[in-house]
Amino acid sequence: MTPEFVLTHDSEQMVGHDGPVVLLVSKRMVKSRNIAFALNALMTLTESAETVRRFHGKLHFVVSGYEKDHRELSQIPEVRRYFAAIAQEWPHWL
Repeated sequence: MTPEFVLTHDSEQMVGHDGPVVLLVSKRMVKSRNIAFALNALMTLTESAETVRRFHGKLHFVVSGYEKDHRELSQIPEVRRYFAAIAQEWPHWL
């Protein structure tokens, strides 16, 4: 049975999967501003027009480690800086 989605911190798990992809970003990645994993995943998902079409609307980010923080993720400065750093390197969100 094929899983409904892939929850991963390894972009190689996305290859060959057609369902939704959930990229797991840890608090440690956010704090160290280690965007290499996210950029690699985004590059993998956009390496061809066919891949872009295949994963259109199927990519989700999950940021773990902030469950005890009562703020929304968008209110946490380090999370905003993390995603701003990704956008600086990969400005193709839309």
